[in-house]
Amino acid sequence: MPKMYMFTNHTADIEFVAYGKATAELFKNSLLAMFEAIADTKKLQGDGRPTRQFSVAAKSYTEVEALWLLLQGALSKADAMGCFCYSARVMPIKKEKGKCSVNAICYAKKKTPESANFDVKGVSLFDMKIRKGKRLSASVVLDV
Repeated sequence: MPKMYMFTNHTADIEFVAYGKATAELFKNSLLAMFEAIADTKKLQGDGRPTRQFSVAAKSYTEVEALWLLLQGALSKADAMGCFCYSARVMPIKKEKGKCSVNAICYAKKKTPESANFDVKGVSLFDMKIRKGKRLSASVVLDV
């Protein structure tokens, strides 16, 4: 099974590269990488507590900005709900009238200190890239 994402070295923050065969898969794997940076997602999945879910949507003229809006939206909603996310479902990306739109459902559980990894403050748009080819990749920096 190919890698969904990997964390890379960054001088001050957290950087990851996410992969996908299609844009929706790339966006989902970017969400999963961010969730893993914030909390132990495996621990959250198996802890038996009730799951909460919320939707997040983004629309922009570029895929990079749509990804940024999606990540930032999921981060903000989870924080406002007092939750750590552990999984997501991303609907197929729609491109119409020059805009890229994406909708996702995020699955989360109430925050607990034992599940926490890093306190992510935001998603940096600076130097965010999506590379196209046989396999898509996205480089993302999380501000901690």
